[in-house]
Parts: sequence; C-alpha cells; structure tokens
Amino acid sequence: MVSHVTEAEASYTGAVGGRLQRAPGEPATLERVHDDFIAALGGRLRGEIPAEGPRGGVRWPSRYAIRRAAWHVLDHAWELEDRTRPI
Repeated sequence: MVSHVTEAEASYTGAVGGRLQRAPGEPATLERVHDDFIAALGGRLRGEIPAEGPRGGVRWPSRYAIRRAAWHVLDHAWELEDRTRPI
C-alpha cells in the first residue's frame, strides 16, 4: 500500500506540473516524492508553473492536489482500519 501511495503521489506531482527529481535508477521513495510534490505545489502557488501544460492540458490547482492526496491516504487508512477491526 505504501508503494501504491508513493506512485499515486508521483503522478499527482506531474498533474500539478512538477517533476520528480531523482537520479536514473534511484527508486522513488515516499519521502523523496513528498519533497517533489511540495516543491511542485509551491511552484504552482508562486506562478512558476503555468496552469496549462505545453500541449494545452490543464494542470491541477494546488488546493485540489492537496485535497486529492489527503483523501487518497485517508481512504487507505480507513481501508486498513476496516481490515483490522474484529467482526
């Protein structure tokens, strides 16, 4: 589940308009992806990353990306809670 959340946040980074900053062959760790996601959010808020991509695609606003990432993690936390709750 941790690798799933890591991959999802990596894709959210791209949806905001950021890039993962890692060396070739380096695994995408959750901490590293978080750092890149936060950097992308800051870039969008400061206007350094435009609202449209180079081919005209609309990028996610920072507020939406934060809400989406939080919901995704919370949804999996609820899933784990359901799995561990005795019947």
